[in-house]
Amino acid sequence: MSPFSFFATIFEAAAKGDIDIVKDWIDPRRRELRRDKDGNTALHVASRHGHDDIVAFLLQAGSSPHSKNSKGETALHEAAKSDSVSVAMMLVTAGASPEVKSNEQQTGLDVAVAFGSVMTAAYLVGASSSGTIWAGFRKALQYDDLAEITDVFEDSIDFLLEDETRAGNFLLVSAYQGDEKAARYLLDHGVSPNDAIDHNGATPLHLAASFGHVNIAKDLLDAGAEVNVKDSMGGGTPLFAAIQGQELEVVKVLLDAGATTDIPRTCVDYNTQPATCSSTLILSLTMAERLRFPAADAAKLEAQLPSKQAIALATSESRPFVTLTFATSLDSSLSLAPGTRTRLSGSESKAMTHYLRSRHDAICVGVGTVVADDPALNCRIEGVGLKKQPRPIIIDPSCRWEVSARSKVLEVARAGLGLAPYVITSRWDVDPARRGLLEQHGGKFITVQMDAAGSGRFAWRDILAALHREGLGSVMIEGGGQVINSLLAPTSHDLVDSVIVTIAPTWLGQGGVVVSPERVEQNGTAISAARLSHVSWHPFGEDVVLCGRLGPQQ
Repeated sequence: MSPFSFFATIFEAAAKGDIDIVKDWIDPRRRELRRDKDGNTALHVASRHGHDDIVAFLLQAGSSPHSKNSKGETALHEAAKSDSVSVAMMLVTAGASPEVKSNEQQTGLDVAVAFGSVMTAAYLVGASSSGTIWAGFRKALQYDDLAEITDVFEDSIDFLLEDETRAGNFLLVSAYQGDEKAARYLLDHGVSPNDAIDHNGATPLHLAASFGHVNIAKDLLDAGAEVNVKDSMGGGTPLFAAIQGQELEVVKVLLDAGATTDIPRTCVDYNTQPATCSSTLILSLTMAERLRFPAADAAKLEAQLPSKQAIALATSESRPFVTLTFATSLDSSLSLAPGTRTRLSGSESKAMTHYLRSRHDAICVGVGTVVADDPALNCRIEGVGLKKQPRPIIIDPSCRWEVSARSKVLEVARAGLGLAPYVITSRWDVDPARRGLLEQHGGKFITVQMDAAGSGRFAWRDILAALHREGLGSVMIEGGGQVINSLLAPTSHDLVDSVIVTIAPTWLGQGGVVVSPERVEQNGTAISAARLSHVSWHPFGEDVVLCGRLGPQQ
C-alpha cells in the first residue's frame, strides 16, 4: 500500500468525520506516516473540522495534543478556527496549553479572535493567563465588526484592570507597540497615564514619543499625562525622547502641550554633568522640515556613489571611498569672502547634498568651515535615524576649533540628531578639557603626523589611512577651499573616486574663496590641473549638478 493511499484515506476520513475509517487506519507501526504535506496529524485535521468523536478517539489512542504542524500550530489552534468549543475543551483537558504560540506568535485565543470563533474564545479566556487574555483582547479590538468577540472578554478584562500595576503595564506595552485602540480603551476605563513606569523610569508618554505614536501621545495628554515628566536614566523628558527618535510630529504635539524646551539631562552616554539642549536648537532643528529626495533623482546619482565593490576596492588600498563634493558659483567661488557664510544651493540641491550624506559613513570639512559656519554636520533626509547618521570629520592641524558645548555639532549629538566629530590634528598636547568634552559626546581627537615635505599640511594618504583605521568605508569631503584645492592637485587624483559639484546660477564677484588648484606645468608648458571624465549633468531646481571622475590630464 502506498504512503499516498494512506495519506489520502486517513486525512480525508478525519476531515469528513468518518470515524470507522480512521479507526481502521490507525496503526502504531505507521507513526511516521501520520502527517500530511503541511505537517498536520489526523488530530489537527479532525480538530479543524470540529469532529469531536474522532478527536476523542485519537486522544485515547495516544495522539499528542502538543504536536505542531509546519506553521507551529497545535490541534487547539485548528479547533479555534472552526469554533468547536467541545473539541477545544477535550484538547485542553488532554493537556493542550492555551499559551502555546505558533510560528507567527499566535495563541489559540488569538486564532479564535481572528476567525470570529465566539464560543471557543469565551472558553479559552477562562483557561488562559492574564497576559494571553490581554493579547487576545487587543486583537479583538482591531476588528470593528466583531462586537460579540469583544464582549466575551469584558468580565475578564474588568477583573484584570482592577490590578493597577498590571493595568499600567498594559498601557506601557500599548504605547510602546503603537496599539492605539488598546491604549484608548485603557484610558477610557480609568487607567492612569502617569502611574506606570518601565525599568528606565519611562512613562507611556515617553514611549509613545520615542517611537512616533502621535495619536497615542495625544490621547495620553488628553487623559492628563504629565508632559514634562522625567525618566530615571538622566532626567529625559518625553520631548527629549521625541527629539532622539526624530519624531517631529510628536515634538510639535508636545510643544503645543507645554513641553519645556530646556531639557536638563544627565547624559549617561556622555558624562555625569547635565547637558542642556537649548530652545534655539530644538526650535531650529526639530521644527525644521525634514528633507525629501525623490527616488528618480537619487537614481541619477547612483553611479557616483559608494557601492560595496567600490568600497572594497578602496579598502584594499587602506583608505575609504572618497567623494569630493561642493557648491560653487559661476565664477568658481565657494563664498563671498574668507570666513563669510554664503548660501549657494537651492532647496532641491540642498536635499541632494543631505541625500549624499546619507550614503556615506563620514563627512569631512576643514576647520575654517567649522569656525566660519558652525555647521551641524548631520543628515536631515526623512527616515534617516541616528544609526545612519554620517560621522563628522574635522581637519584641524593646529586645534583652532574651540570645542564648546554650544557648538552646533555637539548640540546635535546631544539631541540625538547626529554624531559627534572626529578631529584630525597634529597636536599631541590637546587641552584636556576640550578632549574630555568631545569624548563625552562620543567624538575624539585623532593625531596624524604632518606631511614630511614640510608644507605645514597633512598628506591626504595619511588622513584617509587614519579614517580607514576607524572602520569608515566611505567619506564625503565637502570643503572648504584649501581642502578642495588640495584634493584637485595631481598628487591626490588617485585618492578621489567621485566628484559631484553643484553649480548655482550666480556670480559672486572678485575677492571670494575660489576653487582653483595650483597651476601644473609639463615641460615648461601649463596644462590642466585636473579634468573630469565620465561626465554627467543633472538639473536640480535652478542649480545644475556636475558629476564625474578625476581622469588623466589632457
